[in-house]
Amino acid sequence: MIEPAAAVLSTVHYQAEIRLTCVGSGCRGDFPKPGAHHRLNVTRISCWMRGPDGATYEQGQVDLMDETGNALLHAYVPVNSTGAGGSQLINQAFDLRVGASQYLSIGIQLANFTASTAYCTATGTMETLG
Repeated sequence: MIEPAAAVLSTVHYQAEIRLTCVGSGCRGDFPKPGAHHRLNVTRISCWMRGPDGATYEQGQVDLMDETGNALLHAYVPVNSTGAGGSQLINQAFDLRVGASQYLSIGIQLANFTASTAYCTATGTMETLG
């Protein structure tokens, strides 16, 4: 989505971590909205998910959502490594711009077994707009 041009008053480093809610084989969570007069530029997302021994990764998805919860964009993410104990690691470069009233929603899923815990971190820059 192309946004109207806005003057950038300041830029600061952004980093946030969320704990995802796991139900069955999948986990999902939402990062907070940037808020009025702000824009978030996400450059990396890293997630860790724990399942039982032998668990394998099925799929992961980062969704850019509008203020009413409708998906504007889907980015699918591969797993980077699987641990012997059932843990899954995602560490992916991104180029996503999140508007003031938009937010990122992340879902990751195991192909088998039940997921127990998952965390995701987003890093990039937060702009204050004038």
